[in-house]
Amino acid sequence: MDKSFEEAHGLWFRKHWKESGGERRRLLERRVEKEEKFGEDAAEKRFLRDVWWPVFGCLDELHPEYETVDALGRTRFLDIAYIRFPLLADIEIDGFGPHLKNVSRYDFADERRRDAALGVLGWRVLRFSYDDVRENPLLCRELLRRWMEAAAPKEATEDAVREEVIRLGYYQSSFGISDVMKLLGWSENPARSLLKRMLADKMLVSLSGSVRRVHQYALHENYRRAYLSSIIRYK
Repeated sequence: MDKSFEEAHGLWFRKHWKESGGERRRLLERRVEKEEKFGEDAAEKRFLRDVWWPVFGCLDELHPEYETVDALGRTRFLDIAYIRFPLLADIEIDGFGPHLKNVSRYDFADERRRDAALGVLGWRVLRFSYDDVRENPLLCRELLRRWMEAAAPKEATEDAVREEVIRLGYYQSSFGISDVMKLLGWSENPARSLLKRMLADKMLVSLSGSVRRVHQYALHENYRRAYLSSIIRYK
């Protein structure tokens, strides 16, 4: 057993569990319940231990059961999200039974629709079979390494960065600088400068704080309507 991984994973998992709520917390707790019931690591933990950790040696910028909304307006929970702006990666570990043998026609179609609807918003979906993770971890490591090299984030343009903040503001009624720092992986000063520019350009509105230091922002209604018209709504 890799003690360094077990320690890092324990700290990482507890951190995200404490920050979670609702359905996301229930899904995280279900992972632990499965491990206790069957006496073996959950598929996602096995992937992190046997594939991700040997390649990267850390769990930074990974988020378990990450909650997001796709381009059809549906809430989705990603097995493992890797967020290093502008790269948004959804890593899925698929078991044969739940994803093929026991799936309904509706669920089969919805899963394909899900991947496409996440792709519209910039998410790149990477799927591994649980059998491969368990039986061919070396192959999975090589594929992961090559995939991540090909998907390595390039320097984002100002327009691309603003688009991400607009997307955040559309799905979140209010947000602060910490939300933008987390979204973009930026430190405070560049994140605050970006928000000031967007505020001056009337893309955002101030909800709280002073003229010199705003604490909470919201997307300007004009940009909310424009974003709404640019995406397909699920019906």
